[in-house]
Amino acid sequence: DKGYGRYGAIQHSQQLTDELMKCIDNNNWIFYGAHSCGACKQQKNIIGGQSLEYITFIDCELSENDEICLPYDKYPTWVNTDTDVVIEGVKTLLELKKMTNCRI
Repeated sequence: DKGYGRYGAIQHSQQLTDELMKCIDNNNWIFYGAHSCGACKQQKNIIGGQSLEYITFIDCELSENDEICLPYDKYPTWVNTDTDVVIEGVKTLLELKKMTNCRI
């Protein structure tokens, strides 16, 4: 069983997702969305609840975020604050890995 145990594959997958989200955050990517946005909920489900805590999420429906959300009118939107790269739409974990250059 190579040390995975009965639920190892699931735990291993969660650990890899956590590491990917940490890498995305360390590489200065921000997830812009809205709590009522269906596509944003889909993106959050792909990432998974526990792993969401490792990334920066800006809820653009909150009035306190109006100014920083102004440039973005489609959600979800991923923005790299170092390079100003903007990528719109729901992404799989593999797509997130590729677009952020995270080698997890």
